[in-house]
Amino acid sequence: AEARAVVAAVRRALAEGAPPERIAVVVPSLDETTLEPLRDAFEEAALPFSEPRGRSPLRSPEARVVTLLLALAEGPVTRDQLIELLRAPGLHAGHWVERAGEGDAITRATRLAHRLRELPVRSDPSGALFVEALAARLRERGAEVGEEGTSDVWMVRALERIMESIQTLRGEATRRERASRLAALCERLELGRPSAAELRAALGAEKGGFGAHALEALGEGAAAVRAARGALDALVSAVAEAGGADVLCSAAELLAELESTIEAFPLTAPGTRVGAVRIARAGELAALSHELVVVTGLDGVAPSADSGTAAGEGDEVGFTAGFDPASRVRRERERYAELAWVMARARRVVLTRAPASAAEELGEPHPAVRVALRRDSVSRRSEPASRLSPEASVTSRAGARLVALARGGVAEASVRARVEIERARLAFFLDPKAEPGLHTGRVSFASPDEEAHLRALVGGDLPTRTIAATAIERAAGCAFAAFASRALRVRRLEDVAEAATARDRGNLVHRALRALFETLHDRLSSNDSSTLLREARAIAERVLGDDAGGAETQPALRREAIRQAVDETLCVFAWSLSEDTSTTFALAEQRFGPRGAWPSLELRGDGPSVFVDGQIDRIDRTTDGRRVAILDYKTGKAPRRADQGHTLFQLPLYAEAAVRALGEPEELLMYYVQIRTGGAVSVSPDKEAERRLPKGEREDALGAAREAVVRLWSGDVAPRPLRLAMCTYCDARDVCRRPTVMPEEQDVD
Repeated sequence: AEARAVVAAVRRALAEGAPPERIAVVVPSLDETTLEPLRDAFEEAALPFSEPRGRSPLRSPEARVVTLLLALAEGPVTRDQLIELLRAPGLHAGHWVERAGEGDAITRATRLAHRLRELPVRSDPSGALFVEALAARLRERGAEVGEEGTSDVWMVRALERIMESIQTLRGEATRRERASRLAALCERLELGRPSAAELRAALGAEKGGFGAHALEALGEGAAAVRAARGALDALVSAVAEAGGADVLCSAAELLAELESTIEAFPLTAPGTRVGAVRIARAGELAALSHELVVVTGLDGVAPSADSGTAAGEGDEVGFTAGFDPASRVRRERERYAELAWVMARARRVVLTRAPASAAEELGEPHPAVRVALRRDSVSRRSEPASRLSPEASVTSRAGARLVALARGGVAEASVRARVEIERARLAFFLDPKAEPGLHTGRVSFASPDEEAHLRALVGGDLPTRTIAATAIERAAGCAFAAFASRALRVRRLEDVAEAATARDRGNLVHRALRALFETLHDRLSSNDSSTLLREARAIAERVLGDDAGGAETQPALRREAIRQAVDETLCVFAWSLSEDTSTTFALAEQRFGPRGAWPSLELRGDGPSVFVDGQIDRIDRTTDGRRVAILDYKTGKAPRRADQGHTLFQLPLYAEAAVRALGEPEELLMYYVQIRTGGAVSVSPDKEAERRLPKGEREDALGAAREAVVRLWSGDVAPRPLRLAMCTYCDARDVCRRPTVMPEEQDVD
């Protein structure tokens, strides 16, 4: 608000005919918190201005890399910092991404940055978790880490090199050594040295009529890096004079010192511009005559020049030798004398004051400036904090449009169209029986190609382009949730931490159980259960990396999560050994679909077929194949039996895939094995009669699953969840923007 008031006063003076050079804005200091709001306000109002020094080099992304490397070394390493490092202009990442050519290195660095955005890791003290997560993501996409010839395996090596570069700035080191390592790393990254290709591209853009800013950015970036490097050298030299260059210094200490030093190395030398309003401190404007002087920062908290007295002879003992205890008081007097001088030589003076925070109130102005308030023509005005207030100053065209809208003016056509869309959306959500429209969940097709494109995005239209069983369940619960996931590629990333999440825990247990049953399936009927359990523990620890060799490399909380997963795996294994049933283990993690041992599951009906893929946790069967059981592990809450065939299709689809691959059994069972935290095992449904799946019920479930996919293909993707509870953990919750409280067609559990 204060910056807006300053610009409004300047605009009024200019409108009255005052030359820009005869207008000055006095600031109390040259720190960024003072100058940045003024710069923004002047630039928005399109008013030329000059300041006593250039902007801080730290505003340049090239120079920020210097401090960013120290921040990464101090830790923790964050995903945003890594992405910023890879996308920084003027940085040659060839050493990391294995490309000598600048263009290829930029392309690879960009690809790696995009891939890092997909990783479910936000921060990690060492950075090793990023490497592990990236390797796991590549394995999920079918790229074996370390396999040459695969397009993305280089990313793991590149990320490892980045972590090695950061590691060189860690550990115990003196200030001189750490600064030398930082300078060497900047040299390797070729910071501040635009390449010939960059210069050619900028010159080519300039010839096209829009490249002046590209050349300016290159020059500013190079100058910013030189300023940062000069600040680093000056810092080490200054500290060496004081005898502290060879003292141990952490990365955080060097970072704080370097940031403070860089502020003293502005990008441009002090100077003024012709035809521009001058922003400066009072001492730089003294003895000059002005039409208008705007004095800012008079918040009433500055110490009074009359409140302090010079220290006596005895007080000097408590101060460092050579320090004048009266200098602060004297400097305050000089400062306000300069300010009074500037105001005395101005035809008009505007004083602006603002509290340090919204909770504070303004105090009385300093006595040294009250002389300005004694003038004959004095008017007071309070600038509202909101630019939409009727009393707010209007300083730009954009601000004028906003104020006009706030006062009921006619909006632009694009704004009116958006308002109509939002009103239609609100009416749709308020009426559960309203038909979806263009902006409320109905996709219209202008051609058969567009319809085919949506089918391809959703999947399931070809044996090689399948849809997962879990995606069908999502579509049955809410069509828009499935559309957002399949067509819009909406994902909610759960950041991996040292302590495993519920999903991590489930993945660990699944991996261990598969290894146990596949390794020991020939001995499951053995009577020596204690020996089996001992062998099972050794297998689970080896698979999950918690054996004697792997335990030391895992963080403490992660190691504890793995050991808990091992215990829960053994509980399930022990339950399987003691289970009184005629079926025995047959298959684990059995895939069907394009990447599975079994073909894609085809769901036929009136119209096109739907092709499904999936992975069955476990299949048990009798030796003669007359009885087959489909098991699905759940580390969370077990689904309800009443939802089977309506919104739950996993088990019916898995059962159909098993039947087509193994043959129709006389008795088909399906149930969930719930693994609670701590290892307690329960089965849902608990009654064996409810686990049976007659052929008729299975066919009805397959038909309902097919209809859910066909509805997506037709463009009916309205955000109408069957239960409100689905919205709580929906990945598309922020995309559909469905209001939290809306009427429902049926009662909610």
